[in-house]
Amino acid sequence: MAFVPTDLATVIAWYKADQITASDADPLATWEDQSGNSHDLTAAGTARPVYRTLQVNSLPAVDFDGTDDLMSSGSYTQSGDICAVIVSRFDSLKNYQSPLSIDGNAAPVYQPDFLSVHGYSSGRFLVGNDGGTNSYQQRQPMVDASTWMILTAEKSATRTIMRRDGEEPNQGDIAQVGYMTTQSGTAYIHLGYNGLGGGYLNGQIAEIVVFTDSGNNDEAWVEGYLADKYAISLGAGHVFRDAAPESAPPNYNSAGGLLRVGMSGGMNG
Repeated sequence: MAFVPTDLATVIAWYKADQITASDADPLATWEDQSGNSHDLTAAGTARPVYRTLQVNSLPAVDFDGTDDLMSSGSYTQSGDICAVIVSRFDSLKNYQSPLSIDGNAAPVYQPDFLSVHGYSSGRFLVGNDGGTNSYQQRQPMVDASTWMILTAEKSATRTIMRRDGEEPNQGDIAQVGYMTTQSGTAYIHLGYNGLGGGYLNGQIAEIVVFTDSGNNDEAWVEGYLADKYAISLGAGHVFRDAAPESAPPNYNSAGGLLRVGMSGGMNG
């Protein structure tokens, strides 16, 4: 059977718009977690994003208005490093807009405890956390407006991953400020806002997978699955550029496949 994110033993949450039951332009009150962990996202009042049909490869997406839309999970206990792979589109570029933030607070705050992903008006992309003291920032444009992308972000005590469509920026284009200290404790997942004024996402999200990386380069399998599903081209060096993964990473490796894919596999410390 072909790989799906729940094949990962460490999947935390999995949100996909094609499992939402709604009509086009309906405000979305709940986005159910498909991981089996019940980390459903909710939104209230006028701050709800809307469901849109036929957005990417004939599949739906959730549309955030860039003004006040926010979805948040209930609390769960987070332990270990966090990786997130996001299928998203920015309708416009602006500073600090954030598709994903994972924090110890029920309401999002800037510089969260666990993971922050946000972009800038210049097209730069940042992965960070830990009070802002530990982060990686792409110096040159990495994202652009009105283009569907697969964004991958992970920070840990030993490595940081920051890539678009399976490709990392050149090392010389990265501004590095330390590594995060691996955090454990109460966590909340927030979509669409990172707690900083103006940081609301003006764009769409089709799917997000959040998990703890086992060290088998799990993010490459998730990227391959999403690229195949949404017809997004991965970089030339990606092991799943031409075909989706057919098994989970441990099976692939034990069968003699690559433990590390045809890329640097993140910025190793």
